[in-house]
Amino acid sequence: MRAEGEEGNAVYLARWYDIGYATVGQLKIMVLVTDAKVAMTKVGATLAWIDSVIVNPSGVGSPFNDSPLFPKEMFKDNVENMALNSYTSAGEDIEGRLLQFRGNEWLNSTCITMNVGFIVPDWYGYQDVTARKKAAATNGAFHSSNQRQIGIVNSCGNHWIAFYLDRTSSPVTCTLFDPQQSKLRYNEIEGAVLSDIVPQLAGKPVVKFERWEKCKQEDGHSCGVWSLFFFKSKLSGHIWRNENYRLEQYYRLRYLRFCLRDTEDNVM
Repeated sequence: MRAEGEEGNAVYLARWYDIGYATVGQLKIMVLVTDAKVAMTKVGATLAWIDSVIVNPSGVGSPFNDSPLFPKEMFKDNVENMALNSYTSAGEDIEGRLLQFRGNEWLNSTCITMNVGFIVPDWYGYQDVTARKKAAATNGAFHSSNQRQIGIVNSCGNHWIAFYLDRTSSPVTCTLFDPQQSKLRYNEIEGAVLSDIVPQLAGKPVVKFERWEKCKQEDGHSCGVWSLFFFKSKLSGHIWRNENYRLEQYYRLRYLRFCLRDTEDNVM
């Protein structure tokens, strides 16, 4: 395939030697058709996954026991009717990426930020300290009225690490959670929070760091799910039990429902 045309107002074409020419408009339609096929494949896989998940498993404690109140058909209807290319969250096109909550998919940034209301993940990627602090302060994260803050970072391109700041405790406590329980990553995120986050807290308190070592992911893709679980556990006072491991698929379905619900008002 090669592009042909002249400078100025030329109309560019794509040419296949064995087929001929296609206009730009025709190429755009081809892209839309291809994207639709890919999207529908993901939708089909998600619907099949919903059928396989036990929505009312035993051992689900508060506050995670809200989803059994809803029938599976409601979950499936939300997926079938989601506008795959039409709504945004915080300026980011979602494009059906919330479907990655299904099965054993690694959660992308869209799935993560839909559940983070305070310190957005972007700050951690900047090399410049000033830029990191500025990015961390977006979204009103350090407003004096916020007594508790949550944040999450992508440490190496495909692994999520979470932290929870509680200014109601004495001393102020920052709980770190690496789903893989890596000492090296714990040291790295503690250093970053200490240099970029803590100095921006109202009153500049002394912060005590601790590590949430109760949960360790058992695969290579569930770090995002367990990070979201960690947030909810810390904010609600939920007590960890090893039985929670077998409920991972249920938690994925639960967070998918919350994300779809939260994007309904943003449909364009």
